[in-house]
Amino acid sequence: MSSEVISKKHSLVQMNINTSHYQPTTGRYRVNLGQTVDFTNCNMSLVSANVYNSTYNIKDSYNNNKIGVKWIDGTIYQFTIDNGTYSIDDLNSYLESKMYENNLFVKITATGKPNYFIKLQENPVLYACHIIVSYIPASAEATTLGYEKPVDATWNWPTTAVTPQILLVTAGMQTLLGFSDLIYPSVPVQNDNYEVVSNSAPKMSPVFNYMVNCNLLNNTLGLVGSNQLFFQIPVKNGIGQMIEFQPNFRLDLPCVGKHDFIELWLTDELFNRLEYRDKDISVCLILDFVN
Repeated sequence: MSSEVISKKHSLVQMNINTSHYQPTTGRYRVNLGQTVDFTNCNMSLVSANVYNSTYNIKDSYNNNKIGVKWIDGTIYQFTIDNGTYSIDDLNSYLESKMYENNLFVKITATGKPNYFIKLQENPVLYACHIIVSYIPASAEATTLGYEKPVDATWNWPTTAVTPQILLVTAGMQTLLGFSDLIYPSVPVQNDNYEVVSNSAPKMSPVFNYMVNCNLLNNTLGLVGSNQLFFQIPVKNGIGQMIEFQPNFRLDLPCVGKHDFIELWLTDELFNRLEYRDKDISVCLILDFVN
């Protein structure tokens, strides 16, 4: 009994897809091959990938860029946050700047420094966001505490100490900070301060992995939207930093069909188009043609 060893010839092609291949109209990276190539007997594997972490966590398209204050005189102030990447501390600083611009604070006579009555604070122990709202005193107590109203303030000291309220104007802002309601406290609190911890984990990062997809693939067993997934890049680095990714082993994925171009595109974990600012990218891949 004899056995026949069938040897197969492998033709390896290494290719780099980078920023120069970016197509602004589609948001994809395309390499035109100049001819139609049959990829039926071809496997594709990743060598390395480099991309910047440039995904904003606050953006008008996320519907999470509005926050506000309802002051003790009933006036509502709504603020629109510029697109960008913010921590909870950054949002607190932003809110303080807007309260300062609108004279929603008091000045401490002894130091001349502003004192704010609404605070957003990260609570790492509970993996939560903390809202702290302090009461604004009546005139007599304000004098005792050494508080002065801003010169241009249009509001008056309350007859009874009472809290202002913070407005998480959109559902996106509520999700970002981990709260489920629009306004905190739900009604102004008299003669006492108010504190609340978010009832769910804040979602300060909109994406945890960059999913890289390719038109040469068709994984029929994949989840809806994931049938062309090539690989995923864990977002481990801080905003503005380069993410360098190299797989620990070579994974050969079977290609399908005939194509005259190779195209890559980035999505989030739900396979929605990824919104990222820095389009610089470098992906090195190997095409293994088996004859």
